[in-house]
Amino acid sequence: MSAQVFYRKWRPQLFAEVAGQEYISRTLLNALASGRVAHAYLFCGPRGTGKTSMGRILAKALNCLTNGSGEPCGQCALCTAVTEGRAMDLIEVDAASNRGIDDIRSLREKVNYAPNESRYKVYIIDEVHMLSNDAFNALLKTLEEPPPHTVFVLATTEPHKLPATVISRCQRFDFRRISLSHASERLAHICQEEGVQAAPEVLAAIARASSGSLRDAENMLEQLAVGYGHELGFEQLREFLGLGGEEQVKDLTTAALKGDLAGGLAAIAQVANDGLDLHQFHRQLMQYLRGVLIQKAGGADTGDLPPEDLEGLRQVAAATSMEHILQAVKMFGQVDQREASYSTLPLELALVETVSGPSETAQRAQPETAQEVRHAAQPPGSGRTEPAPPPPPPAAATTELRAPETPATTQPEAEADTQPEAEVGVPIPAGPTPAEGNAVPEEPPGSVGDQGSPEMLERLVTGWRSVIEALKGKGHKYKVDALLRSGEPVSADAETVVLGFPYQIFVDRMNEEMENPGTRRELEESVGGVLGGRRQIRCMVAAKQKRTGGHLMKAAVEMGAKVVEDGG
Repeated sequence: MSAQVFYRKWRPQLFAEVAGQEYISRTLLNALASGRVAHAYLFCGPRGTGKTSMGRILAKALNCLTNGSGEPCGQCALCTAVTEGRAMDLIEVDAASNRGIDDIRSLREKVNYAPNESRYKVYIIDEVHMLSNDAFNALLKTLEEPPPHTVFVLATTEPHKLPATVISRCQRFDFRRISLSHASERLAHICQEEGVQAAPEVLAAIARASSGSLRDAENMLEQLAVGYGHELGFEQLREFLGLGGEEQVKDLTTAALKGDLAGGLAAIAQVANDGLDLHQFHRQLMQYLRGVLIQKAGGADTGDLPPEDLEGLRQVAAATSMEHILQAVKMFGQVDQREASYSTLPLELALVETVSGPSETAQRAQPETAQEVRHAAQPPGSGRTEPAPPPPPPAAATTELRAPETPATTQPEAEADTQPEAEVGVPIPAGPTPAEGNAVPEEPPGSVGDQGSPEMLERLVTGWRSVIEALKGKGHKYKVDALLRSGEPVSADAETVVLGFPYQIFVDRMNEEMENPGTRRELEESVGGVLGGRRQIRCMVAAKQKRTGGHLMKAAVEMGAKVVEDGG
């Protein structure tokens, strides 16, 4: 016979033993003492928080031969039968596998029979949210007015999926996640009974890794005890949980908040090279960022981080602004490392978004027009002069529709004929102007300044989301849809489409993926689905373009509206 696992062997047998749910235990004990036990209870909350255990304890308390109005004795024949799982009047139903209307009809028929040996028949329906709508409808009347000898306990982790008509017929109790202190105390008790030696810091780390589920914490403790013996230390815990990378966490946080993209990418690469669990690393990173945020806000809670890290948190928080910390927390908080547990791309994308994400201060400091970019990019003493901007048009009795500044690629043709076009963030090399007799060097085909057909580019920009969705889940080494979200179309004509990315690393990875003929073909076909006809795809480094207008702007202009620049 196999040995009983910890979470079954040490399942709570009394209300007082249920960790972290004192309010619920006290309410049920008062109901038993006053004889006001409800006919139906709804226990909802995260996994491993004691819902089913509480239902079993309630069944023992209702039928205990010694007491019957409080804590069960745990010694009588009925209490022992419930503990050993052979009580005939405790019926546990798994709604995940008995979810149909026929299963509920069978249950309704059996409810009317009197208990075999107890005062009450107790039905525990686990994962009740899995029942079908027809099954819920069949259960409603019985749930509202069951026979006087029957008590229902419905347990679920997703109460929002239950019909309101079911919830209203039950007394609802919400189970909370097990706190760090309660979980540590329970683990210490199990260690004492099982002869396992573990420092309080180790037990606290196990409790923290279980995310509020006592069952998960007990499973971890048992695996550690089986794998490493009865003396547990931090080294064994690190190896088991894939912990480590504290320095990389600090390096990545510091690089992200300072805008050091290369340093942050190096820290992520080091994590991958060391073979650390990326999901666990992401959890450590979010815990550290939370600590930085709390320190910046002047809070006392360090996010369950070790005390020796407190000074480091203060230094990192003091060296950056709250705005940058919030940006990092938001970007890295959106990472779902569970779906890409072996890929560093989600972390790298979050890093790039954190580093390059525009803040209000940066937007105010950044030049707003291509004309200002040319002046900023022109070296001192180059001798190059720029034509003065055209004077603002006279006021007219037409509807004014304000719009932000547009890139040089959308300037009037008169201005485009007299000066080369430039994109924000792409400086034009200094040199003599056309007026001095020298021709302006032509830009290479597909560059940012050459957008080919503006109509085609506008159509592709509008349908860019459908291109990304068509490539979802595709890719040999990297996720193509994730790469495409970081870029955008910058040029389109009858033969070629050029995609711009903010950094060379994304261009390299995109080119690597397009070396696969299948990926390239799917990308070209999805682009062709928007534009019509297959086109070649090229990738390049380009700053994101400011786009204005769209069909609403065009319609307003056609109706007589006048577009004026922001601020005038």
